[in-house]
Amino acid sequence: MILVKKISYVIGIGIILAITWFSVAQNFDRNVTAQKSATINWDYAAVTGAYAPYTTDNPSSNVVAAVTICYMKADGCQNEEIKGEVNYSKFLQDARLENTQVARRFAQNKAAETAFAKAFTRLGLNGYELVTAPGLQFDQYVLNSSGTFTVQEGNNERPADIYFKRQK
Repeated sequence: MILVKKISYVIGIGIILAITWFSVAQNFDRNVTAQKSATINWDYAAVTGAYAPYTTDNPSSNVVAAVTICYMKADGCQNEEIKGEVNYSKFLQDARLENTQVARRFAQNKAAETAFAKAFTRLGLNGYELVTAPGLQFDQYVLNSSGTFTVQEGNNERPADIYFKRQK
């Protein structure tokens, strides 16, 4: 009788160990399979350099610049134009500048800065993060002792495209 009881305990413990081992093996196998099948996919976008979509010589009109966001797809770019606009008369007044070719160039730079800022903000709000550092340097307006502004020009040449990515 004692021998039968001992055999029953050994068989019971063996069954419990077998069930435990089987459960752990099944759970481990599922995790490994899930990890193998999980791949990270990305969406990519690029912001291309600023351009003037149209110009006018009217000094009181708005100065416009635009950049293009290229959302990269398998069949090419899906483009979105983002515009930046500066009221030229207000710009001259706020920056205390005379209406000259240099002042018009500064206003164009400001419009381009606005377009880049809008594009970067749009991409950021849509979950994209910056991949490459932009080579942009915006103009700086420094108030001098005479109450006017001295403009320190940034590097406004067309930089290489600025790339972004987000996880799908």
